[in-house]
Amino acid sequence: ILIREGLEAFFVILAILGMLRSVNAPHAIRWVHGGWLSAVGTGIIGWFFADSLMNLNAASRELMEGLIALFAVLVLLYLGFWMHGKTEASKWKEFVETRIKTLLNKNNMIGLGAFSFVVVFREAFESVLFLSSLTADGETSSKLGVFLGFLLSAIVIFAIAWAILKWFKRLPISKVFLYSSIVVLALAFVLAGQGIHAIQEGGFLSINSFPLNIRFSALGLFPTYESLLTQFGILGVIIVLWKVSSRKKSAKPI
Repeated sequence: ILIREGLEAFFVILAILGMLRSVNAPHAIRWVHGGWLSAVGTGIIGWFFADSLMNLNAASRELMEGLIALFAVLVLLYLGFWMHGKTEASKWKEFVETRIKTLLNKNNMIGLGAFSFVVVFREAFESVLFLSSLTADGETSSKLGVFLGFLLSAIVIFAIAWAILKWFKRLPISKVFLYSSIVVLALAFVLAGQGIHAIQEGGFLSINSFPLNIRFSALGLFPTYESLLTQFGILGVIIVLWKVSSRKKSAKPI
């Protein structure tokens, strides 16, 4: 559970960190680290209040999770196409020369930190709910097992994070932005399905079953018309905007 939830959030954080490392923006990197560390800390604190969370109405928990996911989708779409717009060498040069100082002011950094917090907090919140159910029996052995699983998953996630950041450092800047935008947009597709599914489970959205049992939660795929139509609507938006963005770049002389 922790590896799945952790990697889903950290792939986005790693994409942002890889991009910021490429532009040598240590101040911005600190804000990103502050955002996701705050989210992890909030999740750990939430663990001690897990009983209260479990006492919340199940529908309220699902609604909260779904709304956070859909909000993240909007931010990820913006971030993904912003990154895609910087894959061209001339665009990158212009960005470095005229905009980097503006982007690194205090207000923008607060927004960057808040985005990092939201992305990771959603996964931390979901993980606390899952793990609380595993230790509901109150047995010491259950809590010890979850704690050991937490340590192991943390080691795996940080090892993958370290490897990807090392890989990003060896890539040309245009490739860093290209791969980062793909990761971010792919997660927007996944979260769109998961968000709608969570709202449906809370009973706040009707459920119309799809004829085929398409269920792959890691990709946000669930056998309902509502979740599938939302996902493929997001996919259509991504394809159209990607083509428009690529056409604009090719139309301008380098």
